[in-house]
Amino acid sequence: MQQLFEGLAEAGVRLGVLRGHHSFPLLKSGADLDLALPSDQKAGFLSCLLTTCRDAGVQLWRRQDYGHACQYHLAIPLEGGNTHHLALDVHTAETCYGVPYLGGHRLVASRTDRSTLPSAPADTRAVANFLGPFLSSGRVHPRYAPSLAVILAADDDAGRRARGLLRDLLGSRSGERLIAALLTHEPSTVEALARPTRRSLLTRRFLRRPLGSLLDAARFAWTVRVAPLLRPRGTCLAFVGTDGSGKSTLLEAVEEDLRPAFRGEEITRIKLRPGVLPQLDRIVHLGRSTYGPEDCRRPHRAQPSGPIGSALRATWYALDYLVGWPLRMAPLLRRHALVTLDRHYVDFLVDPERARIRRGSRIVRWLARSLPRPSATIVCLADPVRVHNRKPELTAEECARQMKAYSELAHTWPGCYPVFTDGSLEDSVAAVRRIALREVA
Repeated sequence: MQQLFEGLAEAGVRLGVLRGHHSFPLLKSGADLDLALPSDQKAGFLSCLLTTCRDAGVQLWRRQDYGHACQYHLAIPLEGGNTHHLALDVHTAETCYGVPYLGGHRLVASRTDRSTLPSAPADTRAVANFLGPFLSSGRVHPRYAPSLAVILAADDDAGRRARGLLRDLLGSRSGERLIAALLTHEPSTVEALARPTRRSLLTRRFLRRPLGSLLDAARFAWTVRVAPLLRPRGTCLAFVGTDGSGKSTLLEAVEEDLRPAFRGEEITRIKLRPGVLPQLDRIVHLGRSTYGPEDCRRPHRAQPSGPIGSALRATWYALDYLVGWPLRMAPLLRRHALVTLDRHYVDFLVDPERARIRRGSRIVRWLARSLPRPSATIVCLADPVRVHNRKPELTAEECARQMKAYSELAHTWPGCYPVFTDGSLEDSVAAVRRIALREVA
């Protein structure tokens, strides 16, 4: 990151750090660094960022544009095959519901150097850092609110500038009311002013720029609410493979490895299917399930159904994907979150007997092509002899057949990627990480 800031300084790009300079350069994996810069400097910043990433071997794997803010997710390779994840939040303006109220040119007008980083002025930075979460959610940040209160209480230039900035943004009456509440050091008193403060700020911005503010709000609503439905921001990884191939172990390790890349978002694991529709077993037995934990160890415990029964089972499970994807999966994938599937419908192409579906059923292949697809499907491959030793419930011949079929699936089915699990777990995790970040990018 120091190389990036040196390149920005040489290129004459004016910016200031809003948040994150306290811990720089010891930013933990998954942390973010908030930067402010004028809108006319954005192209120069992006050019320097791309050049630095190329020279340093850093992967820019995700870019999310929110209008007046843009987020860049970086994957920085480390020794030993690990990856350090970092997010750069670049603000050309501080906004409230997409409407700008504090431009980037003002944030960097009189920047100072702090911890080897160019920082926005302390008073302007304190106002921006407090108003960000306060206006969006009404939350009083436990660090930013006291910092702003200290500056407001001081009888010096910084305090006068901070008080003047709040009055200019909110109006004299609303600004004074918020300043008085902050000086009480009572979070509840400040939180009670969230709605009137938001209303005052937006009213003043709309009066000054009616058409521009309306367009900014509309663009924000589209970016945050509508666009994620059309193009989800989250990542869905499906793990398929025969029992004993190391699938579950690899899945758990990948979740822990990629957790910092998704910045604290909850990682959701789903078993086989969304589960919106009930199990067929419960329907047949009137709500009572006869399937227990012991049956999981015997995937071929029962004979497949006949042609009609197999078609009905395959259709029922496919219908669960069609209904469950928009109801359960889509709300998760709207966010920058990770969803993992422990098995997927394509498993039925190789081992349909575990769902009592006849092998070679054409309807399974047809339905599998019609279902929503994950971002990537990881096919776990291993030595059949080793798999049989781990899972003796399957015969050696069946293990060899499934492994061959999964290998063909990995090389022919769209969106599937083979990962060999015979080596070290770290190598397998690194392979999945490369696939996941490449597919997102």
